[in-house]
Amino acid sequence: MQTPAAEAILSLILRSPLSLKQMRMERFNEGFTTRSEVVSSARFILICEGEVEYRVEDQRALLGPGHALFVPPWLWRTWQVPQEKHLDLLWVVFSANSGIFANLERDIEVKPLAFDILKSKMTELFHFTQAHKASALMQEAMLKVILSHFFEDPKVHRALDRMGENAPNHLHPEVRMATSWLRSHFTEPTALADLHQHVSLNMDYFRDLFHKQTHLTPQQYLTQLRMKAARFYLRQSNRSVKEIAMTCGFQDPQYFTRTYRKFWKHPPSAERG
Repeated sequence: MQTPAAEAILSLILRSPLSLKQMRMERFNEGFTTRSEVVSSARFILICEGEVEYRVEDQRALLGPGHALFVPPWLWRTWQVPQEKHLDLLWVVFSANSGIFANLERDIEVKPLAFDILKSKMTELFHFTQAHKASALMQEAMLKVILSHFFEDPKVHRALDRMGENAPNHLHPEVRMATSWLRSHFTEPTALADLHQHVSLNMDYFRDLFHKQTHLTPQQYLTQLRMKAARFYLRQSNRSVKEIAMTCGFQDPQYFTRTYRKFWKHPPSAERG
């Protein structure tokens, strides 16, 4: 039986457009390390052989054969293959509407009961994409089947339940709505003012409640979202600082630079060497 959290995510996945960006089957040798980065697209990864030390935000894990890893967008991550080990991965990168994974604030790491099915479906998708046999619509359909198997797995249900239990104070519905809304609208310059139009509580009470449950003010929460997005664009694109500032909801590039320096303890230019 599906849990409410899994059912909600799966329902959004099936009803929303997904766009496959990469589908890879790859071996990595001992000591291979990725650079640390904030990823703007979702990733679904199967570990077929070997081991990997994976770090997402403040969570570290040593994952081995049979593990599946789902990484929602806008999380910081890095990973490394241990010495005297290798790593065989099947992995897919895709984009989706920002609201689908708005309530997933960390990755999902499990050994799903359906691993063999997932591996078979991922391998099939890989060969289809390599042979250019599948249209974008067919790729989307195949990806949705894969994600359905994953989010219907009992171990994923338990992982989502644990995440809900560990959520700070079981967020008040208004705070939960606000964090979800900001994750979906942080690129808009008037996001904070617009959020106030959706809050039904007294604003002073809401701010106190939000701070108590998230340990951040709504402004700080919004700034955190914008700064993570900005760091991604600075590292992963050739856009100018002015363009990135506008993309992340800042109308004044100089104010963006001051905010970035205060948040990350270095200027935007430091992200580009």
